[in-house]
Amino acid sequence: MTGTAKTDEKEFMETYHLQVVEIPTHVPTQRKDQADQIYVTNQTKIEASIQAVREGIGEERPVLIETGSVSMSDLYSLVLLENKIPHNLLNARTAAREQQIISGAGRAGAVTLATSMAGRGTDIKLTSEAKSNGGLKVIGTERMNNKRIDNQLRGRAGRQGEPGEAVFYVSLEDKVIVENAPHWVRKTRRFLLHQISQGKRGSTDPVHRRRLNRVMDKAQKKLGNAEVQSRKNTLAFDTILSDQRNRIYEARNKVMAENEAYFEQIIEKALHHVIHTFIYQSNDLSIHTVSDFIFNHLKSDYPLKEIETHIDSTSSKSVMYDYLFGLAQTLITQSLHRFKDPVQLRYFKKVIILRAIDQAWVNQLDYLQQLKNMVNGRGMAQHKPLNEFGREARRRFFEMEDEIYLGVFRSLALSELKMKEDGTIELEFP
Repeated sequence: MTGTAKTDEKEFMETYHLQVVEIPTHVPTQRKDQADQIYVTNQTKIEASIQAVREGIGEERPVLIETGSVSMSDLYSLVLLENKIPHNLLNARTAAREQQIISGAGRAGAVTLATSMAGRGTDIKLTSEAKSNGGLKVIGTERMNNKRIDNQLRGRAGRQGEPGEAVFYVSLEDKVIVENAPHWVRKTRRFLLHQISQGKRGSTDPVHRRRLNRVMDKAQKKLGNAEVQSRKNTLAFDTILSDQRNRIYEARNKVMAENEAYFEQIIEKALHHVIHTFIYQSNDLSIHTVSDFIFNHLKSDYPLKEIETHIDSTSSKSVMYDYLFGLAQTLITQSLHRFKDPVQLRYFKKVIILRAIDQAWVNQLDYLQQLKNMVNGRGMAQHKPLNEFGREARRRFFEMEDEIYLGVFRSLALSELKMKEDGTIELEFP
């Protein structure tokens, strides 16, 4: 539940398939939402907003001032101090005192300066005097990236049918305008600045052109559309990741259940998969390469002459496959026979499979995060980031499966056991 979901009703339905239901307010709203006060420069905008703060204090009303960032709230606080206006500052640096600051923000004449994220979810309780003088006066010093955030700020005033007022002071130099408004707005700003320099226009005069009144909404809409697309992409990326995660967790759950038949299935598949991949995807099957495979994955001190007795460079792939598979079966069987207790043997199988899965999955997550960052960058070059991410993620998933089988294969053959005096076994993995 939120008071501003109606602003993004279309996105809730299209992206998250959630319907927005608007519930009427408990008490009719009395808040007055004033039209934006638009100025040419930031300096004149700030000066005008400071004057509005003075008027609120003179009317003995509480005033809440909003800024778009912590740095801007710090700067605005200095401006208030230069104008000898006492106030409380609420931002990320003063969050520990939020309750104390909010508790006094509803007093007549109190001035509270906050970032757009501060104080939400907390009502500002007005004193009787503050209510009788017109309620809370909310002053926005700039439009936010999203209109919903603006509405959240307005919603600080007029709670539960109380009186209140909200107004935004904006300028043609605001970040939202500079980065997202059409080119004619920049031309208009230069024209107005020229008029001011020529004395044909007052430097503090607000702008009343009808076209400019709609510029803020259009700039926010443009920025909002980009943010909506970003959230859609994030959801799509997460869906792809979720599919892989579900498969990994399904395999882990089977391992955790200590199903002996599943252990044997994984071990048998690991033997076939690793040896098949090595034999049929390698371009070099010399005695040197095959012996390296045996030394690195099966037995580091296996006699080289024994290998040369069974195969040579003229041996076919099928002959090499049969030899390596038979050797792997023999060595791994010998490795498993080190365990005399069936409980310890089952635990050994469980640990090596889990370890192989977890290490490969950690590597996969790291890769997918880097991949996501990379393909998002490609989006600027007219690529389709989601398609590239899905294709690369799928290809890497199969590589991850290879890593899992190789991890199981090597741990079965190369793990070292150290027997302790109490009968427990300490494992050292390759």
